Amino acid sequence: MNKKKILKLAKGNRGRSKNCFRIARPRVEKGLQYQYRDRRQQRRNVRKVWIQQINAGSRQFGLGYGQFINGLDQLNIKINRKMLAELAISEPYSFLSLVDHSKAKIGKKWRDINLDRDWELPTPHPEPLPESFQPKEQKPGDQWKPFYESLRAIEEKARDRNVELVDSGEVVIPDVEVEWMKKEAASRGK
Repeated sequence: MNKKKILKLAKGNRGRSKNCFRIARPRVEKGLQYQYRDRRQQRRNVRKVWIQQINAGSRQFGLGYGQFINGLDQLNIKINRKMLAELAISEPYSFLSLVDHSKAKIGKKWRDINLDRDWELPTPHPEPLPESFQPKEQKPGDQWKPFYESLRAIEEKARDRNVELVDSGEVVIPDVEVEWMKKEAASRGK
């Protein structure tokens, strides 16, 4: 590489390595090595995240990642891990159908593998929730109740602070601080 290219790539480095060619050249070369290495590592790391997401999604439905992927391979379903992870997150019912197909294909083998484990899928709430946690039935118009309460509170504050509310939704606040400063200056002058 020529000198201009190296100094252009060295832009942003600390100290003399940004403008001194002899110091900039090895730093730029090392930086390019790191770029090359990290582009590959980034792909590995993203794939690891996809696998973790697929594993979490498939375990929710009672099947481990390896068994799930094995079942899909046996069914000759070719969906990449990126799309499987996206399905696990955003489309759980579609992902559940894939898990069910995978379970059905593995069939007896899967049951034999897991016979020594006595675990069941956890239920969301084994005991009924206490009444304080139960959702209350809403009447028509109840969804606007918090809005109207906050509007009333705003109107009360406006009355207390001598603020004029305009119909267009804008709030006109008189210059209270200036008035206060005038009063303060008048009281000091007396």
